Amino acid sequence: MASLVTLVLAVTVTGTVVYLRGDFRAAPGPSVAHVPEDPCASVEGSSFDDLDARPEFASVRNVETSCSWAVGNGDIPESTLRVEYAVPDEARRAELAEERGGEPVTEADELYQDAHEYYSEPVLEHQEAFSERERPESYGDESALVFLEYGDPELDYPQPTVSAALVIRDGERVTSVSLSSYTGELEFTQAEHVITDLVDDVPWQE
Repeated sequence: MASLVTLVLAVTVTGTVVYLRGDFRAAPGPSVAHVPEDPCASVEGSSFDDLDARPEFASVRNVETSCSWAVGNGDIPESTLRVEYAVPDEARRAELAEERGGEPVTEADELYQDAHEYYSEPVLEHQEAFSERERPESYGDESALVFLEYGDPELDYPQPTVSAALVIRDGERVTSVSLSSYTGELEFTQAEHVITDLVDDVPWQE
């Protein structure tokens, strides 16, 4: 069934479909395994509704789907909410990726470590972490809540990016629920509250 999505920007040989904000119906994307095919429709519930979320960006790949929303309801500063689902590359797809010079991830625990590392480090090489926290959680087979405040130390008045992410591995599926703000106003307790409330609205179980 077609779903209400956004402008289809690109379809590549790797099976990636990218959507940008818009308002029309598009045909279903490529077949995906063990992850929600419509990531923007996968999150639903009262906690999600309270965020006044506005879809901004979605991506659908064979082994990974994600959706990002702009959120801000007065209780938290304007932020970006992102939910991503991923599973390891299947053997044949991994072989093709290697032939093309890629680095496929074929184990779920490796995929989890990659996601954990991604949210534990600044995005750009010249940026530095100003503050960081991490706490193990009890979701799935392994999970952790990671909080990071980072920015460019060379700026006289650096405005840090603040991000918090809950990364969960359940069987072969790795789910990441993250909240980030570029204003430096998002606090750990705010992000923690939003994410831990929201996780019940996210289908993180395999």
